[in-house]
Amino acid sequence: MMTLTPPWQAVASIVEHNTRDLIAGRFTLGSEVASWFKSLTLFREAEADRLMENEPTPDDLAWHRAILATLQADGERLLLEWAEADDGSRNADRISRADLEAAVRGLGSAQTAWHGEMTAEQRKAIIREVFQVEPDDLKFGSAA
Repeated sequence: MMTLTPPWQAVASIVEHNTRDLIAGRFTLGSEVASWFKSLTLFREAEADRLMENEPTPDDLAWHRAILATLQADGERLLLEWAEADDGSRNADRISRADLEAAVRGLGSAQTAWHGEMTAEQRKAIIREVFQVEPDDLKFGSAA
């Protein structure tokens, strides 16, 4: 049985509630997009804490993959709804469709980096591009 540790438990609960709200159509598209971005922020914080700053356990990686898949699906659903609404390029929270598209693409990159078949050189190239540092200078988990 997989252990749902506190950071993943909180993120999974919030993402699950947001998914139910999105499917039920309880809130406006703008509210759903803002909620999705808040969930994404919490996910990224848990990702940094459990996968980057510490040595990830198999349970950490499993929960990361599961929550990541849900966020990707919800993000894609929001993009479809935004296209149907066709109500301008930004919502009331100043989030553009391009912002949402980029965030969903970023989740795809995270999927590839953590759970796909990426070479060590590909990972290093992403770290260089995103963080503007040499990967060998970074220390994660028990190496810190």
